[in-house]
Amino acid sequence: MVTDEQVRLLRKKLMEGKTQEAAAAAAGMIVRSARRWQEGPVPSARRQPRDWRTRPDPFAAVWEAEIVPLLQADKNSKLQARTILDELERAHPGEFGQGQLRTLQRRIRDWRALHGPDKEVFFEQEHPPGREAQLDFTHGTELEVTIGGVGFVHLLFQLIFCYSGWRYVCVALAETFEALSEGLQNALWAAGGSPSVARSDKLSAATHELKASKGRTLTQRFKAVLEHYNLESTRIRPGRSNENGVVEQSHYRLKTAIEQELVLRASRADYETFVQEVAASLNARVEERFNVWRNPVCNLCLRRRYRVTRPKRPWFANGARSGSAIGPTQYRRD
Repeated sequence: MVTDEQVRLLRKKLMEGKTQEAAAAAAGMIVRSARRWQEGPVPSARRQPRDWRTRPDPFAAVWEAEIVPLLQADKNSKLQARTILDELERAHPGEFGQGQLRTLQRRIRDWRALHGPDKEVFFEQEHPPGREAQLDFTHGTELEVTIGGVGFVHLLFQLIFCYSGWRYVCVALAETFEALSEGLQNALWAAGGSPSVARSDKLSAATHELKASKGRTLTQRFKAVLEHYNLESTRIRPGRSNENGVVEQSHYRLKTAIEQELVLRASRADYETFVQEVAASLNARVEERFNVWRNPVCNLCLRRRYRVTRPKRPWFANGARSGSAIGPTQYRRD
């Protein structure tokens, strides 16, 4: 079958002065086809939409009487076409077979589009390279880690670059400003750079309530940390965790990976090091996919769309690690 791309290439070669034989060879078609397609609409423009059946409907006799009532009773659209077809085979032996499954699936799809329950409308999030990182705390108590036989109540802080999926993880005992600022700064140092936007929910460690408007805004201390690293803060609406979906899904994958490793290695001397090793194994998959040697921010998030600038002298909160006078590399769009 001749495609639109072949016809366009054929006509392009003919306009360049190529012979019909040479143009046909370049387009990958025989000369006879070249004579047919050198003028007129392209193949896709000649096809007429088909609104008729090419064979009798095998479900015409049972559709309204047996199938539609089942679909109407299925308020959550969980009933599968295979289940309905199995039921029809039991009720009508010899009349239906598995070769009709695809036909039934199409009929059910079309019926649900017209008569089924309304579906949630959503807009897919887009994450341009180098723009955003999401950060959040998640409870780690459900992992059932014990120290000396006593359950270890703790949180896991995580920062993840939305475009690449590179993450930084550390253990925190509480959702405090010190834990938040230390986690954020150490993540930027580990990555070797920072994005443009830091997205979070309305963390009590980073925001405080406004009595007049009943809303929340950044605390002065956390605002100073973000300004030092030239980070813009965006926050999700209350109760809309899907707006922070990258880090929420990352929490699930991280805790699943930790849980699996704990099954294999039930006893570890240093839990913090263990968590870091699990995060490193997850990052290794990202680095392998992007063919990274080092500096994941530059290689995974920015490509060649951002220029590099040096930051100011690093700012450290109480409890944060010390370091040299040169902080992470900053990246901004040209």
